[in-house]
Amino acid sequence: MYFEEVIRSIESRLFDVIGRFDLVSRFLSEGRSEPKSFDYWGGVNTVLEGIIEKKIHLEVNSKGLRETYKDTMPSREIVKEFIRNGGTLVSIGSDAHSIREIGNGIKEILDFLEECDGNRFRSLFE
Repeated sequence: MYFEEVIRSIESRLFDVIGRFDLVSRFLSEGRSEPKSFDYWGGVNTVLEGIIEKKIHLEVNSKGLRETYKDTMPSREIVKEFIRNGGTLVSIGSDAHSIREIGNGIKEILDFLEECDGNRFRSLFE
């Protein structure tokens, strides 16, 4: 149901950016749900296909880098899949909840994107 709602958001064309769509993974990793109860990667790939097809930006934020999650949101693995499938539109944010968090982790995200495909994301660094 979660991914179906994200897909409805994409199809509505009301949004230019889809952010934190893998939030559900945090609950799976904490054992709050049975990973076998649905096809997580099937849902992720369906969302990525929709984002790419509708030319919507994938938000990559650094909130998880400051938490026990220690990864971007969505995860680096998902961002790599996005790029492998031709995704090029990204939005970068720190998901700051305080003044001292503003901009935290942005350089790490930019470095990661450059490692993934520096030519495709070169304009982010200029």
